[in-house]
Amino acid sequence: MDKILAGVDDDNQPQGKKRKLAVKEPEHQETSAEDIEVGKYEMERKNWKAALSRFESAMVLAPDEPEVYWGWQRANGIWVILLKRAAITRKWLSTTPTASMAKRRSRH
Repeated sequence: MDKILAGVDDDNQPQGKKRKLAVKEPEHQETSAEDIEVGKYEMERKNWKAALSRFESAMVLAPDEPEVYWGWQRANGIWVILLKRAAITRKWLSTTPTASMAKRRSRH
């Protein structure tokens, strides 16, 4: 059985020759078009952080593409609004009495 299966050390090709059956795995090349499309998709899903990430990646790959900057600006604007809205909500919750606090205050 050992002779049927080729082992790691069984490659006895001369130096510089490659095996004919060795197939190199293709490398995925990320493109700005893919990043833009995925960024738009993430915006449709309202996943603003992921959309920003994709548009920022597209900026590196295609700095002269206007659609990259449009998408980044739109996603960034909404992301900033959501962050500000969350901060205001936290502030409001910290200053608003809870129902139990309101009941205690109304007793006095």
